Amino acid sequence: MGGMGGSGFSDFFESLFGGGSPFARGAGRRPEGSPFGGFTGQPSRGRDTEAEVSLSLEDVQAGGVKSLSVQGDSGVRTLKINIPAGIQEGKKLRLAGQGRQGPAGAGDLFLTVRYKPHPVFRVEGANLECDAGVTPWDAVLGGTVRVHTLEGDIELKLPAGTSSGRKFRIKGRGLGPAGARGDLIARIAVKVPSQITDEERRLWEELKRVSTFSA
Repeated sequence: MGGMGGSGFSDFFESLFGGGSPFARGAGRRPEGSPFGGFTGQPSRGRDTEAEVSLSLEDVQAGGVKSLSVQGDSGVRTLKINIPAGIQEGKKLRLAGQGRQGPAGAGDLFLTVRYKPHPVFRVEGANLECDAGVTPWDAVLGGTVRVHTLEGDIELKLPAGTSSGRKFRIKGRGLGPAGARGDLIARIAVKVPSQITDEERRLWEELKRVSTFSA
């Protein structure tokens, strides 16, 4: 049989075993998408796809089902997504049947979570950091200062003699599921007025004259 080409090879087996033989012409072709020879008879589902979803820190911590726009292979889609409360950035959410469509159904969509930049908070793992503005007299004499949290403002008791840059830890006001939330770190920022009246200037000058403090 030396020199017999591919067509002659099929003709040879067809003459021996008939057209129904798996060796007959075309019968041994590999179906598209199958790594193995022969017919499997099983249609394949579509492939899995990946995308990113950007969430505000408020939405991250609140969790729950939200309607969000997702940029995918076929354009922007609005999907209802169940957000686990306090999910970490970089984690992936699996949406079954939302991937590429195929003969046997759609694949899955995997969404990578990204945090949107926040005007108040900085993220450090499960902890949040923010600045808390304080007047010079409250920093010296002590008092209360308003601190932003994801659920609204709270009041922080400020001890006398608090310098700018000092940090206060507020337990359980960071990111994470109930019972395992991170903390909120409030960094004190002493603020001074950009404009003062003549009377205020006189008082500041008097304070400067009598004060024994030096930086």
